[in-house]
Amino acid sequence: MSVRDITERYNSAQRFLPGNAIQRVYNWFVRPQWIDGQRFWYRLRTRRGHEFIYVDPDRLERRLAFDHERLAALLGAALTQAVDPYALPFASIRYMDGNSAIEFDVDELTWTCSLDDYVLTSRRTESEDGSLVSPDGRWAVFVGTNNLWLRNMASGECAAHPGQRRLFCLRSGAGRQHDLAH
Repeated sequence: MSVRDITERYNSAQRFLPGNAIQRVYNWFVRPQWIDGQRFWYRLRTRRGHEFIYVDPDRLERRLAFDHERLAALLGAALTQAVDPYALPFASIRYMDGNSAIEFDVDELTWTCSLDDYVLTSRRTESEDGSLVSPDGRWAVFVGTNNLWLRNMASGECAAHPGQRRLFCLRSGAGRQHDLAH
């Protein structure tokens, strides 16, 4: 047996190692992401790429969760770059507004897409000071003075763990302390 024969056999056998073989298996793995306890979605690896699938067992319904091509075109225009419908730059979605919209995160932005008319909007998931903003935009959370802090985005008021005696609030980069002893 020549070195060439051994190399060919090795390369042939290597294709069947678990990490390599999985690249040739499609449509097999389902990890349900429950929407409301009855319906769910999952991301499926297909020959084309990845597809998001919506399932309603009560109605015996299984379909694409959204129009991948349409969403990719909208997102590509918004990001000013080409977006492959089956290699979307996100791996998870959240259903919103009674399942009439989906939400996903790309490039530090949270995007919402209406499934009725495919209007795409975005909002920052991080505020100017680096805190993370809640999906509804009403709250922000950040780490400060060895604790996790919650800020009301409208009033700027902050709160930490209920046992804390002082609040430390970051507003426009300036720290403010409030004494809660009174």
